[in-house]
Amino acid sequence: MDKKRILVTCPRVDTNIDDFKRLFEKKGFDYKFSYPENQQHNSLEINELLNNISIAIVGDDEINQNVLNSSAGLNCIIKWGSGTDNIDKKSAEINGIQIFNTPNILGKYVAEYGLGLLLSLIKQITKTDREVRKNNWYKNENFTLYNSKIGFFGFGDVASEFAKLLTPFSTTITYCDIQEKECSFEKLSFERLLEHNDIIVVTSNLTDQNKNIFDKNAFKKMGQNSYLVNISRGGLINEKDLQQALVNYEIRGAALDVFASEPLAKNNQFKSLGNVLLGTHNASNVLRANIEVNEYILKLMEKIL
Repeated sequence: MDKKRILVTCPRVDTNIDDFKRLFEKKGFDYKFSYPENQQHNSLEINELLNNISIAIVGDDEINQNVLNSSAGLNCIIKWGSGTDNIDKKSAEINGIQIFNTPNILGKYVAEYGLGLLLSLIKQITKTDREVRKNNWYKNENFTLYNSKIGFFGFGDVASEFAKLLTPFSTTITYCDIQEKECSFEKLSFERLLEHNDIIVVTSNLTDQNKNIFDKNAFKKMGQNSYLVNISRGGLINEKDLQQALVNYEIRGAALDVFASEPLAKNNQFKSLGNVLLGTHNASNVLRANIEVNEYILKLMEKIL
């Protein structure tokens, strides 16, 4: 009888790779590690990789309806990280495929990175560095977090941890979420959130209902002195509208760690704009975080294998 097989596509497993191999061998599984060259495997690539696979540990691979309908024998998908919007959950349910994620681990690390992005943006740290390297003694006026108004679009683990980090700055925090949250902050409508705050931090999951919710109308409501930080999902923002808003200084600046399509194309307009900071969807890539998530998955697999 053939051994059951495990596929691993998330390179951050490498931090504990020997532990994973020992577990797979102990449980009598064959295994295959196949990491994408870019951010994720596309649907054609992952479809081929899932052939004769029982369990998959994945990152941001495109696991759509066609992939799941074609993956006979696939029993379980473990998503490295908390967000599962890259997986067609309805199709997984129909095909009897269990989905697990790694909740409540990465929030503090993503929040820490987000605060770094925000401070770099409003203090123009990277811009100043670039100017000094060009022999320009750049001294432009910058913005402060102290007593500023910050609104979170989506208030889950990341936003909660981010809010804690903002405590020393005496900020006024509000949020917009489809659910009422147990917190001390005021909940606002989306429109009011945009109009009320100096800074909008995007920390929501991506759904069919909120895709491209940050569009030209949203940026006009935010106003010329506002900032936008996105550390969740690129699909929440209409990127063409944001590029136009940045070109016309309809908002003051943006910091983006995520994009609708990753990696960014060589000719993407964001790369030519001076009032936007660009990341590589890497906010939680911290050694300690990788170990914590991997240990969580190892304990989970001890139970389900």
